[in-house]
Amino acid sequence: MKIQQNYQQKRLRHKRHGKKNNNRNISWAFILFLSFVLVFGCQKKVLQTSTKNVVQKIILTEADIDKVKYSEVSDNFQATGELRPSQEYLVNSEVKGVVLRALVEEGDYVKKGQLLSVLDDKDSKDQLTQAQKALQSAESREKLNKITLDRKKQAYAEDLSSKQDLDTAQTNYEVAQKDAESAKAGLNLSETALQKSKVLSPVDGMISKKNVKVGSLAQMGESLFEIVQINPLKIEMAIPEEYMSQVSRGQKVEVSTSSMPGKIFIASINKISPEADKATRTLKVIASLPNSGGIIKANLSVDCKIQLSQKRKIILIPKEALIIDEELNKTFIYILDREKSRIIRKAVKAEPLAGENSIYEIQPEDLKENDEFVKIPISREDKVIEVVL
Repeated sequence: MKIQQNYQQKRLRHKRHGKKNNNRNISWAFILFLSFVLVFGCQKKVLQTSTKNVVQKIILTEADIDKVKYSEVSDNFQATGELRPSQEYLVNSEVKGVVLRALVEEGDYVKKGQLLSVLDDKDSKDQLTQAQKALQSAESREKLNKITLDRKKQAYAEDLSSKQDLDTAQTNYEVAQKDAESAKAGLNLSETALQKSKVLSPVDGMISKKNVKVGSLAQMGESLFEIVQINPLKIEMAIPEEYMSQVSRGQKVEVSTSSMPGKIFIASINKISPEADKATRTLKVIASLPNSGGIIKANLSVDCKIQLSQKRKIILIPKEALIIDEELNKTFIYILDREKSRIIRKAVKAEPLAGENSIYEIQPEDLKENDEFVKIPISREDKVIEVVL
């Protein structure tokens, strides 16, 4: 009886222990199930997010879209030029004399025929007086010899004079005529000499150098003033030989100088050297630059831009429409696909247009005429973006 009771107690303890084990097994299975759900649920969520980010919807208006167009442009050549006066003149003394007056200074602008200086004209006046007296005497002799010749002709016609007397009267008259002509020439020279004591400007220009002062003695042939013409100015520049066929007379040149920032002046080519310099392989070109009022100073260096005659077709795109990826060293643009309502990022070769920072030149093989592109910035790395127009 006691043995049977012990057996039942052991059986009861074993049953309880088995129940506990079952409960433990159920707990571990539940924990594993929850872990499985969480892990795969998270993975599913991540995949959905990734898929969602592949396509981005973006609203564009027609104002945000533009068409690719070809533009015809001419290439430009940049050169450094030197400004020079178009003409330079030496004003020399044509007579000897003391400088009585000097009426201009260096830097003064003068007109053609303007009085620059006056030399002592006493000697010229004395010579003029003598020339006037000589002419009067010669004209009197001419007049008397003419009267004598007329009388001899009358007497010879009436057989009252010989042929020899007539010939002598004729010779004397001719000599008197020549003397009168010489006296007239002498008078003209004296008048010219008197005029030359007044030094006049031969041209419109600027006094670049003054070599005289009041009281100094000016010798005949001595340089008194130097005058330069600065309207127009001339620009001397050298063009490489490869551009020779594209440069011609009449071409316009854009001129700028650091001394007048922001200002552009227009010159035109008027002289081209007939042959290139053998040492530098360059062609000397001279352009004429209008300079009314003399606002541009001579002997300055200037930057010149020459529009070459050869034209080519290019595609121009505003910088805002481009995505410049410095890490990839590539440039992209978004092209519109209207049928599929999307825009596609396309790699292109682009370079800033010469002299411009906001416009880029695209190689023609990268885009077609009338392709539509987005002209506003889009900072996305996705290759395809759905568009809502």
